[in-house]
Amino acid sequence: MSKVYTIDGDTLELDYTYNGLPVFRKMNNSPVEKMIANMLLGHKYPNIVNIYSVMETYIDMELLDTQSSINKKDMIQAKNDLQSLGIMYIDWKQDNIGVSIEGVSKLFDFDVSGIVDVNNPDKWLIKPPKYYAYKKAIDSGAVTPKEIDDAAFYNGLKPYIINESVH
Repeated sequence: MSKVYTIDGDTLELDYTYNGLPVFRKMNNSPVEKMIANMLLGHKYPNIVNIYSVMETYIDMELLDTQSSINKKDMIQAKNDLQSLGIMYIDWKQDNIGVSIEGVSKLFDFDVSGIVDVNNPDKWLIKPPKYYAYKKAIDSGAVTPKEIDDAAFYNGLKPYIINESVH
């Protein structure tokens, strides 16, 4: 069954599918998240949620199982793919990772991300919110957007890393 995540933080059932597949609809008012969703729309990255549509008030994407174990190598691939597009994720935590129906770990939820020009990755085009992960990355010595993203990745997933799996 598809789900909708409301602005108030409630998750409700949704009677809608995309090509017969269940959908996760995130009601959204974040311009950055919509911009990133549009950057990902129509492109398939193995470890980033598939975006189906970006509308004025919501984003429809692949529904993931957020109760499954996640793989560290998959998240490294997601980080590398996002950085190649100029997207610095910053909000690395288990709550933002799910597993597809094919059993692949995928990242979702882009509202705490920043954007850089891939030709000038040391300067923010759009800075991410300076929430906990951002501040912790700066406190650990990160300076450039990529360093901040890399530090946020390590700091955010460190509690779950056991060998090569993230739990």
